[in-house]
Amino acid sequence: LRVLITGASQGIGRALAIAAWQRGMRVMAAARSQQLLDELQAEVMAKSSHTDAVLEIVVADVSTAEGRQRMVDAAQQKFGGLDV
Repeated sequence: LRVLITGASQGIGRALAIAAWQRGMRVMAAARSQQLLDELQAEVMAKSSHTDAVLEIVVADVSTAEGRQRMVDAAQQKFGGLDV
């Protein structure tokens, strides 16, 4: 599955992104903080034992049209679209 998770830099969003990745999903993690997204991606890569699981990041604000389009574009480019 190809899944987009917003608010992925901390809290519930971060936990969901990690859980989805651990279950072998292709995760597009979106948030406003590049630094926190980089930390999330580094944590996942350090644990990487899944061959099919992927976690990509995109800096975007879900409250703006530009941010939402950036998420869609990133998912299309990296995964060919989204399932969830």
